Amino acid sequence: MAAIPAPLSHTVAAIDAAYVAAARNGDSLGVSMSQVIHPCDRALFYQFRWCAAPEPATGQRQRIFETGNVYERRLLDMLRMIGCDVFEIDETTGKQFRVELAGGHIRGKMDAVATGLPEAPETPHVVETKSANDKSFKAIVKGPVRETKPEHHAQLQLYMHAEGLRRGLYLVVNKNTDEIHAERVEYDPAFCLAIIARIERIVALDAPPARLHDDPTKKGAVECMFCSARAVV
Repeated sequence: MAAIPAPLSHTVAAIDAAYVAAARNGDSLGVSMSQVIHPCDRALFYQFRWCAAPEPATGQRQRIFETGNVYERRLLDMLRMIGCDVFEIDETTGKQFRVELAGGHIRGKMDAVATGLPEAPETPHVVETKSANDKSFKAIVKGPVRETKPEHHAQLQLYMHAEGLRRGLYLVVNKNTDEIHAERVEYDPAFCLAIIARIERIVALDAPPARLHDDPTKKGAVECMFCSARAVV
């Protein structure tokens, strides 16, 4: 006899539906800061042109995003607790800082700028806050962020570039243990200019660039395996 499925919770279903209804997929005007170092030019070409449908929203996925935002706000409040001045709102818009580079084709939202850090009280720092599960956190603390989380390093660098600042603070909390990891990062102008030039080149192409892997099913083609545009010719 087949097992009787567990009863459906209409309360949970309603919560999930509410989160899905409130979800938004952003806009199609640029490449996200978190994606600019993706190794495949073709994937970025397709992403910029929205050639693949965005990943469908689910209640659980949206709550994970929301939980990340809660942790990130806590980290900024912790900086205030130790006497830092933390600026996370653009006074000209009354909203979170929005950053655009490469003619607006690279886009992102900067977490904050802070001064008063114990290591360099007078130096303004771009602040990038993240939360991570225990496994990811343990990898991150081995550092530097340039190697352990290159996508986060790219975000910090491009925000520093856009704001004309020379120092960044990478601040991560372990969601399992509440441990905190901090790393100060120095601005790398050559790195930033290379990324901007790459995105400008990809955006200007008339046809898709070469694939990263000729056979996306072969061993080692991890980027292809999880690419949202894998089915696009």
